[in-house]
Amino acid sequence: MGRTPSHQIAILDILDWLYFNQVLVFSVYSQTDREWLKRIVDYVSHSVSETGAVGSEAEYMKHCVLCLLEIFLADDMEKFKEKLRTLDLDIAGEHPAGIEADTAHRIDEHRRNFFAGYVIAVGRMAHGESINLAAEIAISLQEQFCDAPALVRYRLAERCMAYEYKKAPLDFFTWLAELQVIRCAKYQSKKLTTPLPELVITRIGLLCEFEMLRGHIGRTCGVPNMAEIMIKGKTEKLPETVTEQLLKNKHQFEKLTYTESLRKSWLTFVINRRLDSAYVTYFYAQVSHYFHRIRLWQGTQASWLGTLGGFIVEMRKSHTYPDRPIYVEINNKGTITDDISTLLRERGFSINGRGLYEHHNRFAKEIKNKVLFYYTMLDIAKVAPPPENDDMFYYNVVSLHHRLNEVKPSSISCK
Repeated sequence: MGRTPSHQIAILDILDWLYFNQVLVFSVYSQTDREWLKRIVDYVSHSVSETGAVGSEAEYMKHCVLCLLEIFLADDMEKFKEKLRTLDLDIAGEHPAGIEADTAHRIDEHRRNFFAGYVIAVGRMAHGESINLAAEIAISLQEQFCDAPALVRYRLAERCMAYEYKKAPLDFFTWLAELQVIRCAKYQSKKLTTPLPELVITRIGLLCEFEMLRGHIGRTCGVPNMAEIMIKGKTEKLPETVTEQLLKNKHQFEKLTYTESLRKSWLTFVINRRLDSAYVTYFYAQVSHYFHRIRLWQGTQASWLGTLGGFIVEMRKSHTYPDRPIYVEINNKGTITDDISTLLRERGFSINGRGLYEHHNRFAKEIKNKVLFYYTMLDIAKVAPPPENDDMFYYNVVSLHHRLNEVKPSSISCK
């Protein structure tokens, strides 16, 4: 078997990231959490529409407003470091011991302004002057959302995109299969009969761009690599597969930190080339240098369509048709899996109701508990760490998932 191309590795990492957020928002978040997301999305969309922006420009502006709000609404390191200290490690990137609270707050404010300024400068350089209006909107809205729960404020840009575009992972998969950037021979039967969702495609590309900036700012500010912390800080022995993945992540962090050609670079998404197969392949090949994810779902590329479809079944059952059967063996017509099979056929994919039913069962057994564990940790912590820091809550999940049935959320490192 040949080596997997770098663009395909990055695509599966991004797909897993989108899927995780989709599961978190629609299967684990409370109704109150989703109401907060709806309120933020509605306010941002309305504010952008008042500028007269439409189409891709409006998507870009909404994205920028959410990124800036995520930066502005993050908690100070003084609050976050109490959670870090429960790891019993001397973690670089904290304020010096004995520093006065007022000085610490001003340092945090400087970091937020530095990151926000970077987003604005990169946006102006890569996408034009509309970033100025987006910044004005973000500044005007931050007071309205400063009392949102940490669960909502943390990683706000990706959570809001997941809420606004409920089928974003499937849209991403459809886009790349249609451009033949990835192959889906097992399920792809014909060309799609519905238009490519270009607005969500735009947002996903821009979200990748922001994730690259998160990492770049983190390294610039001396934020430590969470994979290294997890390897050194866990008292119990981690499984070899987990250790290997953490070491890969640590290696990539060191490569980005010390390789001159990568150390001072970042990646931007060229919106008007989103339907150019050669460019999209190139873009995700470049993403592979900057982004490495320990995946929630460890299945093959061929398993992803069923995984995505299985969760759409869960969303329909939970939020739309709670009384409709999921699957009927003898005659499946009119069930939720029958509806989703039709939806996927319109996307150019072929998977039957039985296959979707099995993937839905696998979600309940293998995925939901991990995401619930993540939610519980963040809920216990009640803190929204700075966005340039690695997601310590997710790292705990992927490090402890092999024994989630034994471990209670209150016993983990962010208690």
